[in-house]
Amino acid sequence: MTILFGKLIRETYTSPNGEFHLYLLRIHGGEMASAVFIGTHAPKALKSVEYQLHGEWQHNPRYGRQFLIDHFSRPVKENHTVDQRLDTQTVIQAKKRIDPNVYGIKQEELSTTLEWWL
Repeated sequence: MTILFGKLIRETYTSPNGEFHLYLLRIHGGEMASAVFIGTHAPKALKSVEYQLHGEWQHNPRYGRQFLIDHFSRPVKENHTVDQRLDTQTVIQAKKRIDPNVYGIKQEELSTTLEWWL
């Protein structure tokens, strides 16, 4: 199993039944390649998102070298999953608006909660 870090720049083809997806992949470091995902829960091609792709290189007789994606994830930063982290600006605004005494939240609990979100 090979692990690549890269961005799915564009989805160039999707089969009519939605189970075959072909992407233009920019591998970390700048190399461009084709990537294939077979399944219904395919990754979205977003230029700003880097994925961790698990799979194998294969040679298609017609289209050449392609990376067959077995599964994928978004890299985790600072021991938080991407879904758990909030935008830093949102947290700063929340800190400005919340008066801990009004809501009965101790300052220590508020700080711990906001640190977890970051």
